[in-house]
Amino acid sequence: MEMLLSAFFGGTTGLLGSVVGKVFGWLETREKRKNMEMEFAHELSVLEAQGRIRADELEAESLIVQNKVAGDIRTASYKHDMGAGSTYVWVASALRLVRPVLTVMLIGITASIVWTLPDPLAIDVANQVVYLCGMAIAWWFGDRAPQK
Repeated sequence: MEMLLSAFFGGTTGLLGSVVGKVFGWLETREKRKNMEMEFAHELSVLEAQGRIRADELEAESLIVQNKVAGDIRTASYKHDMGAGSTYVWVASALRLVRPVLTVMLIGITASIVWTLPDPLAIDVANQVVYLCGMAIAWWFGDRAPQK
């Protein structure tokens, strides 16, 4: 009888040890999963931050390229304007007078519209013409301002 009880309690103890081992293994696996989730979340946040940084770098590089291209175009335009008069001086003089002559003509036309139209509709038209005149003059002379 003692032998049967020893066998029974020995088996029960072994089974209990196996169950306890499985429970601790399950707890350990759960902790490993939590750690992996934290590591993956951290890795994902690092990758997102790197993506934002790279997007900012690409945007900055794009702006640099756009500014360089705009500068190259402006430089080529200046060279073209300077080279136009190298063969014929009168051509360069005529080209240099286009904007000032157009500006004086536009101011004259605007003044004649403002002073010759007395009714309220004409005042609205005159206000629009004055606005367009100011915009054109600012654009004509602001567009070609020398820059380094």
